[in-house]
Amino acid sequence: MDADALRRRLTADDPAERVAAATAVGDAVVLDLAEELRAAVADPDPAVRRAAARGLGVLHAFCGAAEDPEVEEAVAALVEALADAETPVRVMATAALDLMQAPAAARALVPLLQDPECAEIAEEALVNLGARALPAAGALELVVRQAGEGADAALAVLRELGPGGLPVLGRLLDGPTSARVLDALPPLGPWAAPLLPQVAAHALGCGEAAMLAAGVLAAIGETAGEAAQAVLERGEDAVRVALLRALDPPGSATVGWAVRALFDPEAAVRREALAALSRAPALAAGFAGEIGLLAQDPHPEVAAAAAALLAGLGSKPDRAR
Repeated sequence: MDADALRRRLTADDPAERVAAATAVGDAVVLDLAEELRAAVADPDPAVRRAAARGLGVLHAFCGAAEDPEVEEAVAALVEALADAETPVRVMATAALDLMQAPAAARALVPLLQDPECAEIAEEALVNLGARALPAAGALELVVRQAGEGADAALAVLRELGPGGLPVLGRLLDGPTSARVLDALPPLGPWAAPLLPQVAAHALGCGEAAMLAAGVLAAIGETAGEAAQAVLERGEDAVRVALLRALDPPGSATVGWAVRALFDPEAAVRREALAALSRAPALAAGFAGEIGLLAQDPHPEVAAAAAALLAGLGSKPDRAR
């Protein structure tokens, strides 16, 4: 169908005709009708608005740079559609912006994280932008501080902002949002190292935040060695256990944490140290002697765990001693 025919159908009296035309413009990449398609995003009929939003996303996904005026105008039209009263229109506008990978829409997408119908796709769109969503960092911080709907999604996006997002995460570590932020940090792994002083301070505290901070130390790995040693020496029992449990598995740079904990005064910590070593048998084999000492532990569960680990390593308690 030629552009003139599609243009006529975009203004037809029958909404179904307008829907079909808006869909066809996008699928056939009829760039000459971009202006008409943008106008259709404000059509009185929600089905037409939805189809036009989809069409704009398809039309501009692979045609035109972000700074192209046509693309900028398409983004502006879709951003307006994010506030549409009809859920299907909001969802499709969000999906279209995701398809277009439009950094200019980052701030406008943040409120959608608090929209139950759009939150998942809005999060995906922002995560896909990665560091290009950095202009939305302030808005994301506000969502986390509100601690309501969308806070976890906002943290997931902040993780993807790269080094630029770390100052925001650092600010959020101080105050009532700290536990939620600590829970979100492990996927960053060593990239969370700039936050180590705050994480280490939390790990030497108490309660849920301290245990979550221990998990972050394990995720950071080698760089967190000094902080991990401090936790193993002075941290609460539950926090020491949490640190060892988070070594899943321990690596060559962190296996020493588990070996050190084999001689902890608390049986629960010693047992967790053995469990950590069992998850890295190749590394644990180098510490059969230390493990063998626990085969005679006064706590039956610790002794049994040590004997089982030695058996799995092909060692016997009497030889290990």
